[in-house]
Amino acid sequence: MPTIGEQLEVGLLPPVRVQGQPALQRLVDRMEEERVPGLSVAVIEDAEIVFTGAWGVLEAGSDTPVTDRTLFQAASISKPVTAAAALTMADKGELTLQGPIDEALRSWQLPASDLTARTPVTLQHLLSHTGGTTVHGFRGYAEGEELPTAVQVLQGVPPANSAAVVVDQAPGTAVRYSGGGTTIVQQAIVDMRGAPYANVLQKLVLGPMGMADSTFAQPLPSDRRAQAASGHRPDGSVVVGKWHTYPEQAAAGLWTTPSDLARFVIAVQQAANGQPSVLSAEVAQQLTQPVQGTTADGVALGTFLAEDRGVAQFAHGGANEGFRAQMMGAVDGSHGLVIMTNSDRGSVLFDEIIRTLSARDGWPGLDEPIVPMAVDADGLDAVAGRYRNEAGELVVLVRQGEELVRAEPMGERTPLVPTADGFVSTTDGWRVQRQADGTVRIDSLREDSEVSVASPTTEPPTALEWLAQGQLDEAVEACRTAATDEGSGCDEASLNQRGYVLLGQGDTARGVMLLQMVATAFPDSSNAHDSHGEALAAAGKTEAAIAAYERALALLDADPRVPASERTARRDWAEGKLLELRAAEAPPSTP
Repeated sequence: MPTIGEQLEVGLLPPVRVQGQPALQRLVDRMEEERVPGLSVAVIEDAEIVFTGAWGVLEAGSDTPVTDRTLFQAASISKPVTAAAALTMADKGELTLQGPIDEALRSWQLPASDLTARTPVTLQHLLSHTGGTTVHGFRGYAEGEELPTAVQVLQGVPPANSAAVVVDQAPGTAVRYSGGGTTIVQQAIVDMRGAPYANVLQKLVLGPMGMADSTFAQPLPSDRRAQAASGHRPDGSVVVGKWHTYPEQAAAGLWTTPSDLARFVIAVQQAANGQPSVLSAEVAQQLTQPVQGTTADGVALGTFLAEDRGVAQFAHGGANEGFRAQMMGAVDGSHGLVIMTNSDRGSVLFDEIIRTLSARDGWPGLDEPIVPMAVDADGLDAVAGRYRNEAGELVVLVRQGEELVRAEPMGERTPLVPTADGFVSTTDGWRVQRQADGTVRIDSLREDSEVSVASPTTEPPTALEWLAQGQLDEAVEACRTAATDEGSGCDEASLNQRGYVLLGQGDTARGVMLLQMVATAFPDSSNAHDSHGEALAAAGKTEAAIAAYERALALLDADPRVPASERTARRDWAEGKLLELRAAEAPPSTP
């Protein structure tokens, strides 16, 4: 049997295996295809690190290799480590899990409201994302940008580039991911210990766990910079300044290696299974068991929970500007994995690596290969068509030569493999089966996947279908007509997100086209013009990008879509982008 390293290097498995077809791929080839310059992995079996590996380079165009000790930004995987520190302090009586978090805060207090008066926000709420707090995540600060304090981030005042953290949803009623809530935890830890956050985390977690290559220090200390990977955009270009700085340390500020994060996973596994560990059994239980007394299904304190083929797992992903990471551990200690990359496209490779290890080591989660069968032209034509399911989603199946293709408007065209049980996508296991009444049944090869039924439709093209044909005017009109229809997918937020997906995939031309349609269909939306400006800037259309940002600023104060609490941060963001664009447009000065 090949070693783990050999299997990863030359034997990556695709999302869906097809019987009789070779499927193995080389990791370095996949990294090149996805424009991921560097990647590092640590594999855990029986609560021990059994393999570490590193591929690629610190920065595109350089020849400095990634090693086992290369630092990556863990991004949101900072949150489980933060949770371990906060829960350890609660173990010691320094923080209370159920008491109002305001009792631990000295430098700042949550803005009072009827919601917090009825149900005070607690540490348990914040660690399980049930505190009703705002601000999903943070973009960090590029090189040269002034850094705010954590209190300024919480207040949403300059130089912070994010909105104020407030409670606008009843605490304890629903899960809503909130980096803003984790930043409250950061401030509580600092206020209670009276020491810098990085120092407290070093003492409580990093040092005791032997995470010698890890730090929460922001900015990254100068003596560590040579050890750090540079972040990269989807097109493979280097993040300006190599990486962003995150004063939101608890939510996104950890620099670490897969080996060090694996030590964290193992410490949790050991404590959860009654073995000697630097964590208490109670803290490990809180990190790996569903939160009691709330509606937080699938959420522990600091981690997210899943079950794969009967094996309980705790996990967390991370996404900072130019970095992607994934951490996972089986609660029973049988296996675990940490993957870190220096690219916005890095997460595309995660499932491939996990599948490969599943096949080799008997981990749960590997599906059986599908068996292809021959289908003639009549069989393809019988399934091809446009369908609408119960949720209002449009499904377009197109015959393309001798293949059936799932066509996503303004998206990818995915070939489907015919089998005895329907047509299957090898990219994600999506499956469609034609029924006798002309409808199609849609599900996935994954166990317990949701099933939907879609019926044929002769309705006019959607906005995205018109746009895919290059018909902007028709697309705008279709969008305006459908915008109020529930499930139409033509609301501003959904379209805006689709535009950013295209930009993230490096498909700048279509991203610009889509976000231009949004700005045209919603002409009074400041955010629509801001997003269009960002797309134009990415396409190198500086003059048009400046005009879009100027329009966004002109609409901002009167835009009812933008809460008053967010306007200062949005104005600062747009004005900062204008400064960058005008500086780039200005001719170089002569001596």
